[in-house]
Amino acid sequence: MLCAARSACMWLGSLHVESWWHGCCYLTGDDMKGNYKKGEGEMKKVMTALAIGLVALATFPGSALALDLGQNITIPDLVGSGSGWAGAQEDQEVEPGCLTGQQWDMEGFFFKSDYTLTMVGGYNMVSGQGGYMTGDLFIDVTGDAVYGPSANGSGSGNTIVNNVFGYDYVLDLDMATLTYDVYAIDNDSLFSVYYSQNDESNPWRYSRGGDAVQGWQDVKFDYQTGLADGDVAGLAGGTHNAAVFSFAFLPSGTEFISHYTYACGNDNLMGQFSVPDGGLTAVLLGLAMLVVEGARRAIRR
Repeated sequence: MLCAARSACMWLGSLHVESWWHGCCYLTGDDMKGNYKKGEGEMKKVMTALAIGLVALATFPGSALALDLGQNITIPDLVGSGSGWAGAQEDQEVEPGCLTGQQWDMEGFFFKSDYTLTMVGGYNMVSGQGGYMTGDLFIDVTGDAVYGPSANGSGSGNTIVNNVFGYDYVLDLDMATLTYDVYAIDNDSLFSVYYSQNDESNPWRYSRGGDAVQGWQDVKFDYQTGLADGDVAGLAGGTHNAAVFSFAFLPSGTEFISHYTYACGNDNLMGQFSVPDGGLTAVLLGLAMLVVEGARRAIRR
């Protein structure tokens, strides 16, 4: 989406009007004064393109911004204790008694003001690890998510269980196509993790039920691999993977809890945050319209 704004800037730079622009594109000259109608029409087209580019940057994730992670919103999964891989932290941690190593580690949730959530892990969310494949991304917006010790006894064996975990939405992930569908869920069918000792990591994957959220089916998401520690806000482990999702389906101001795990429940990743209040898109549109009006007045002079 960066290319839309950049293209508009390049187009602006190729025109010659009075020096009214003081941003990324500086315009000089007065040779368009004799051709007002044509100049005004061209400028309106340019500013429309710039407005679209600005709005796109504000509302959609793009690979060019994927490593601008935003705020770390990871919270403890309430299971770990002590130190090392069984500690209370999330980076360089797995569930007690589980296999350790970067390849099993889900490390952090991050959220940006453009409504994108990034999920980072040493675990490969596309190809899985040791035959244990990725799960789906669950969202609670009513503050009653059940996880950690509260989820003990909630099921195992990758069997179908009812949604007793309080989650209200699920991003049903298709790692083969790097797309997802968003469903509003209630008491619908989900899959449990495989090992009973990890039932505090439930649920693992969406099964069926719920209502498709209109306009949020087959949504593309960005996935990057081979990231260094410095690429992911200093998370440890040497190599990382990151998946970036748009959360624009949630109303502004919504407080949510996010949850992800994979088939065996070896690591449970939790996050918590409030979606920023709306207004950014409107501000950018207003700014773009002011630029259009400024251009129109400059050409008239």
